[in-house]
Amino acid sequence: MVDRSFMGLARLAFALALAVPALLGVALLFVAHAFAPGSLAHDVVRDLGIAAFVSVIITVVIEFYARSRLQAEIRSGVIEAAVARLVPERVWEKIKIEILSQDTIRHDWTLIMNVVDDPTLGDGRFRSDTIQSYELYNLTGRETTVLVQHDLYPHITGHDAAGDPLPRFVRVTVGSTHYEGVELHELLREDGLKLELPVPLPAGEVGVPVRLEVKEIVRANDTFVWWMTNTTDRATVEIAAPDNLRFTLRAPFHHGPLQEITPGRRWTFPGIIALGQGLEFLTELHQ
Repeated sequence: MVDRSFMGLARLAFALALAVPALLGVALLFVAHAFAPGSLAHDVVRDLGIAAFVSVIITVVIEFYARSRLQAEIRSGVIEAAVARLVPERVWEKIKIEILSQDTIRHDWTLIMNVVDDPTLGDGRFRSDTIQSYELYNLTGRETTVLVQHDLYPHITGHDAAGDPLPRFVRVTVGSTHYEGVELHELLREDGLKLELPVPLPAGEVGVPVRLEVKEIVRANDTFVWWMTNTTDRATVEIAAPDNLRFTLRAPFHHGPLQEITPGRRWTFPGIIALGQGLEFLTELHQ
């Protein structure tokens, strides 16, 4: 009861503090009309009246901003206090940095690899027609534009049967817009190995579909990691490959329910894969 009375008195005092300069501004504007237009007294009194009104507006804006910040800090403090009872502090700090502080998140991330034998690449090397797709969601609560970036692995290179370089981006689709040929080339950096594409994101809970088509080289008896450059929710990997090329998939960088749906060919990870984590691929060639 005492707290409510105090809050009521504080609101009343704040309203009076705003009313005084507002009334003073009105009075000064009326007084200014008593002087001859263009005279020094008219201009000074009029400007003082305007300044009084501006001070009220600025005070109201600052008050609302400070109140919203305070409420946000209170909510954050309550959440942290509740979570601290459930998980260690170091884990919570990692969650805040790698998940909660991100502007975007990928949902339903899917990697499809169609691996085929290409004699021009040499023994133990296969060509993969790879498709990566996901829906990109905005977490900021306002309309924004983010720079979507993807890199190709630069250390395994070659040329396919048509003489075209590997790896390379073939086609990129964002929403209903397709980029290929000259339009795609304008988005590439670092000799075509890096893609940079500004993507506008709406404020609501509506995802923007992103799809990348790539041709690359996969080596037998090798290990490589597909690193996540953004926080990812629900990942699926599907691989079609020659019968003598076996794939094993691991999730060594986090704890989670990696599920092998089809042995050596299809896996799902229904949990969160944080920024900087990834999936480890192992290839083995059977004669």
